[in-house]
Amino acid sequence: MSDFWRCPGLRKSRRAWDRFFNIGQNGSFCPAAPPQAWKDTNATRYHYDRLPFSPSIKLLHMRYFAIESLQRAKDLILKDDVESARYACLELRFCIEYITYDHLKAYIDDVNDDTIDTKWTPKQIIEDLLMINPDADQSFQISIGKQDAVGVPATEMSFLGEDRRFSLRWANKNYSALGGFLHAPTLRQIKEGKTTTKEKILSKAQEVIKEIDQILASPVFNSRAQFYAGVFNCKFCNAEVKCGTKAIEKKIVNCSTCKATYDIISITDNRVNLKAREEEYICNLQRFLC
Repeated sequence: MSDFWRCPGLRKSRRAWDRFFNIGQNGSFCPAAPPQAWKDTNATRYHYDRLPFSPSIKLLHMRYFAIESLQRAKDLILKDDVESARYACLELRFCIEYITYDHLKAYIDDVNDDTIDTKWTPKQIIEDLLMINPDADQSFQISIGKQDAVGVPATEMSFLGEDRRFSLRWANKNYSALGGFLHAPTLRQIKEGKTTTKEKILSKAQEVIKEIDQILASPVFNSRAQFYAGVFNCKFCNAEVKCGTKAIEKKIVNCSTCKATYDIISITDNRVNLKAREEEYICNLQRFLC
């Protein structure tokens, strides 16, 4: 438990925050609708400044905000005019961002501060997550079952659901496409009669909505089955680099801060030997600097 929660003056606020996220006495989490007191009834938007105190990153349930943005986008599309369609694209970009940030929470203890403090686009964040887990942007199904014996797979499995995610390629492509509708047409586009039509905007918006609907409808999300083989400091930027099991399998480890690449040379006695990829060269001006 963090020192933030130990502060006596915030005990009452913590109980209110627990009710906001429906956090049980054992720390379990279950999605719950935020109280009306913290909801803007005019804009149907949840505001951070209405909360009793600054929320913990780990507890912020970004999927709520994604669901709200998605609903606003759908409402705007129903107006069937080009201006509302453009605003719908803005809300859909918010959706992609919120879903990405929600996914980031699952890796909040693994990513560098640089990822949290300076990076905000889905492309930047997902790229960092892929350095930790190469399967971070892949959807997968989850089933559970009771083992007949330790180490023996269960004979009967119960399907929990699919943790559906969008890939780095999908996020970057559609995030950029939606952003293209938020700019004024250039003089050349106007001259050539190639301004964006309402039909084109709505077509892309509906395509994105279909995918986001499936993601937000998933009964399970932010699941992880990733373990780490070790941690080391990057020789170039000194940032902490966590070496995951997937990276071991692929024989490559990347620093998410400076993007340096390390090749796994060997694994002996549970020890991983790494070598940084470097290029040596002699500067042509060296003779002038001696």
